[in-house]
Amino acid sequence: MKETSLPKNRCRTFLKSVVAVKRKLARTVLAGLAVAAAVSTSSSGQGLSPYVFGINYTQRNLDATKVNDLKSANLTIIRLGGNERNNSSRFRDKTYWNTDIEYVKYTLDAEPIIQLPIALTAAQAAEWVTYFNVTKGYNIKFWSIGNEPEPGGNPQDDFIQNWINGTNFNQAPDNNFDYNGWEARWITIANAIKNTDNDAKVFGPEFRCFYPGAISREYAKFITNVGSRSVTNNSALPLLDIFAFHYYPTSFKTESELKRSFDSVQSKINAANNSRPSSWSRLRMGVTEFNGEKTGNLLPWDFSAGQFVSLMTKLAIANDAFCLTPWSVYESGGQKAGFSDFSFYNTAGTRRSTMHHYAFLSQNMRANYMPPTQSGYADEIMALGMRESGTANAGYTIMLMNRNANSLTYNISLTGNYQGTTTSDVQIKFSGYSGVSGTALTGTIPTKTTIMYRLNSSGGLVSKKTYDQTDASPARPALASAPDIAATSEVLAVYPNPVTGSFLLNGLVEPGDITVRNSLGKVLLRQHVKANERVDISRLPAGLYLLTIGTTQGEVVQKIVKE
Repeated sequence: MKETSLPKNRCRTFLKSVVAVKRKLARTVLAGLAVAAAVSTSSSGQGLSPYVFGINYTQRNLDATKVNDLKSANLTIIRLGGNERNNSSRFRDKTYWNTDIEYVKYTLDAEPIIQLPIALTAAQAAEWVTYFNVTKGYNIKFWSIGNEPEPGGNPQDDFIQNWINGTNFNQAPDNNFDYNGWEARWITIANAIKNTDNDAKVFGPEFRCFYPGAISREYAKFITNVGSRSVTNNSALPLLDIFAFHYYPTSFKTESELKRSFDSVQSKINAANNSRPSSWSRLRMGVTEFNGEKTGNLLPWDFSAGQFVSLMTKLAIANDAFCLTPWSVYESGGQKAGFSDFSFYNTAGTRRSTMHHYAFLSQNMRANYMPPTQSGYADEIMALGMRESGTANAGYTIMLMNRNANSLTYNISLTGNYQGTTTSDVQIKFSGYSGVSGTALTGTIPTKTTIMYRLNSSGGLVSKKTYDQTDASPARPALASAPDIAATSEVLAVYPNPVTGSFLLNGLVEPGDITVRNSLGKVLLRQHVKANERVDISRLPAGLYLLTIGTTQGEVVQKIVKE
């Protein structure tokens, strides 16, 4: 019998794919639940996309500290985009992308969004899709076309209108388009992508201006012209899947200001969905670049930028966003004086406020967004809630942020009604699941401070973290995703330890939630356990793991050894 083998490059790709599948096994289970939850909305909250938390990748060859920290943040989608990838000649060579694609898929364990240069012809776009997915076997799912095609400037609405009326914007020597020329090229490339791969998802238009004048002009025009358009010669496929845009404000916008812009975009998306065939996937938004701006007072390395990232996250997931990919992992070496330092990390590899706030949410993601109702200080105290039931990750996540100049008292209820004292400065109510505890979360939140609560399925406190402006550049902890360890009245012990296949929690009286992480902080198992219930870790390789056990009494972390 003749022995056959794959070519070396295909074999390497296949082996890397197998490794990636194994790495993503635990995340896939939770993502499947999130996909199911995102199919419909209800008064209890919007389902979250499994790809909602992501980031933009800029600098190659990250050090191990940043790699491990990114992976511990459970980011599932990473955009390979930006002006350089659209304009630079080296990114017109499709082979130049291989290193970055492999790094995102196999080192960072995320799905890439590939931004095709707007200068490509239809034939070239089809060639790129075939090359990446057939020749290289990358199985790219998400594609974007071009980057920030319009003149910028806020509030220079006349620039946008002139572009729409026929004035060219010369983004690069061969990217010189007015609106109609650019849209025609975008449609040509999108058709080529979809006709080459019917399963591809296309992002666009990557507009840079997120303010009312731009939304009423270019957003409305693009969604009207493209949002309900089918692929040429294939009416079963929509041309556009994710309406993507960017935002870099120079100063902190209030929640009510930003909400008006988000609601305006969503109303146009809703109108397009009403015109799309029921067999198509619904059009959704994606915020594919955002951060503070270096030219104003919302600087990317300051504490306020992290609170802005959280506020954008809240409003995006409230509007069914498919993904959020802020800009960016690491840029200009984390040098504040650099030409374009929008990094989420400092030079030393420590998290900036942006990364710290974002990881608060991504590491504590639940299946559904839980909208709040608030009394008092609506634009200065921001509350974000997520909830999940019926899974190992059942429970609640609540973030509270204070942008007021003073400390304020708060009262948070999960029963759908305001609970307890009415003398608090701020009262907030969420609708938790039936039977949730009626005990309110109360306290005082200082100025420029963020509090993260993690609660179990009955609303009991699992952990509480506080992060303030005096700690704007926190050092990355050894276990980045480990919650604070609270005192507990239960004396818990793992038996047996070392573990061969499964273990018990001796001393566990009430049900609790456990999380098993490896030494890098990556979550490998989440499970809700009862007294005398065995926990099976037989599928995990031998090694040292950290076990977090949370009950209404608090939380403890123990080391376990798997033999």
